[in-house]
Amino acid sequence: MAKNMAHRRYQKAARRKAVLAERRRIAVLDMSLPARIRRAAAGPFRHCLLQEGLFESGVARLVVVRGAPGETMLCSFLLDAFCLGVKDVDAQAVIPDEAAQVIEAMSDDAPFRAVRPAYACKLVRDLIAWAGSIGFPPPPLLAAAQQIFGGVNPDSCADVFTFGRAGRPTYVPGPADTLAMTNDRLRQLRERLGKDGFDFMVMMPSGLRLEVELADDETDDVFDIQAAAQRGCVSAPSRHSA
Repeated sequence: MAKNMAHRRYQKAARRKAVLAERRRIAVLDMSLPARIRRAAAGPFRHCLLQEGLFESGVARLVVVRGAPGETMLCSFLLDAFCLGVKDVDAQAVIPDEAAQVIEAMSDDAPFRAVRPAYACKLVRDLIAWAGSIGFPPPPLLAAAQQIFGGVNPDSCADVFTFGRAGRPTYVPGPADTLAMTNDRLRQLRERLGKDGFDFMVMMPSGLRLEVELADDETDDVFDIQAAAQRGCVSAPSRHSA
């Protein structure tokens, strides 16, 4: 009898332990970034802003702030409309005053304009698909961040987007792009599109963009153009670009 009672007590304790573990697991999941974004997506849009010049310069940031007080999220999408698609994503919980400060700091690079949520949602969706078609997948956090558009129908936006520079994929290395990253992306573009299927531009220290004609071979010297540009010269034929 005593043995059976001890066994029942053991089973009861084990069940209690399992229930507590499951509650802790749910609590952790509930505080995860995707869960917080989903909850914020049930609230109103507070800001939906796109930096000016995306289709002229190729790069701009899209910022979406949404949620009820105490459950507001800011999702920032760094867009490369010339080549890489959604290049980077950031998501953070904010209060309204913090959101305004973050947006103000970002506006130092380029001013923002308000866009409709359907426009923003469609822009991100279509840019992801286009960049994927030339071999550039979105960053891992994107799937979670996209949930900020919950309930928005992108097809309600009639705008049609044309990506690439004058319709051609054009890779312009950013300040954070290392030589290794640049080399890998150029090789990938060559393999996917062929040497003449894309353009390559570098940014000179003066801010001038230089379009570079890559050589026929794929030696490391060819892919050292970015470093040469940072020194104020280039190691391959090039021409100025507006």
